[in-house]
Amino acid sequence: MKIIPVSDSPAFRERVLLDEKPYLLDFEWNVRESYWTLGIYDEEGIPILTGTKIVLGYELLRDYVSPALPPGGIVAIDLTSKLSKIGRNDLNSNKIRLVYIERDEW
Repeated sequence: MKIIPVSDSPAFRERVLLDEKPYLLDFEWNVRESYWTLGIYDEEGIPILTGTKIVLGYELLRDYVSPALPPGGIVAIDLTSKLSKIGRNDLNSNKIRLVYIERDEW
């Protein structure tokens, strides 16, 4: 399991290695609906998956099939066991961890 680094900005990009392959992860806070979204891009910035809502305890890639996607899973974990959804300031706090679970860990 790998912790995905996050920022406290309402929109940011992280460059990560997932199962030894480079990806760009875009995070954006949706002000109107009050939730975070995730976009996954290849290392050249070509979109693989965009606008996926980040939901606590839900494996974010499970509903998508593409050979370009990381082979593992991405999950937002509630470290407090008290949250019903992720707030604007929760993603980069001691409340939430966004993790990548490698394929061989499933």
